[in-house]
Amino acid sequence: IVGDTNMSQTTLALKVGMTHAVLSAMEECPQNFPHIALADPMRAIREISADLTGRAPVELDNGCTSNALGIQREIHDYVVSTYEQLGWMNQLSPIEEYVFDVWERALSAFERSEREKLATEIEWVAKERLIRSYQERSGVALEDPRVARLELAWHDITDHGLRSKLEATGGLRTLVSSAHIEQCMIRPPQTTRAKLRGDFIAAATAARRDYMADWMNLRLIEPSGSTNVLLRDPFACADEHVDELMSMMR
Repeated sequence: IVGDTNMSQTTLALKVGMTHAVLSAMEECPQNFPHIALADPMRAIREISADLTGRAPVELDNGCTSNALGIQREIHDYVVSTYEQLGWMNQLSPIEEYVFDVWERALSAFERSEREKLATEIEWVAKERLIRSYQERSGVALEDPRVARLELAWHDITDHGLRSKLEATGGLRTLVSSAHIEQCMIRPPQTTRAKLRGDFIAAATAARRDYMADWMNLRLIEPSGSTNVLLRDPFACADEHVDELMSMMR
């Protein structure tokens, strides 16, 4: 799945923020969305992923060709135009303002072949800079096993990995503090069904009860069987059935 291995806070913010902005614009003005459907998405993603310039040609389903930069620029301009039309640009949160800023800066940098300007914010550019620097110092090729080990170390999610070291030295920009991250590990978002899951898990843990929980299902497991609650609405943060389930545990 594209992007699942991202380590950079800024790249994650851009990925999620762009997706949110595109979907929000499409919900309001779907008729203005540019025609950029790909003829063969799987082939196109491979061609784009192997191209460092953003200019590898990919075929659209209408017989025309475009490239990653062209497609992104069309989407960006459509989203900005829609947000301005709806008056949303004046209502952006600080993180949304950052997303729109880095999105524009990233596209402009790639259009001018100046991707090195993005090396603290766009993850693969930061990763490329690190690997190229190691190659120059060590005189090794990309195929060298030491480069492979370096790449694996990049994706080490512990504090022993490269991410924390690069963040500490300014090699990767951060948007949230370690203290905030620690707090989010024990306090889920309070405006979605994540709150219901968190409350249920905390209650089950405190009561030393067996349970299961996933995106939509909460299950209290008992010797006589299990009691299930289905969380259909991702934005529901209150549910009487969950309350009843937690009362059973008490």
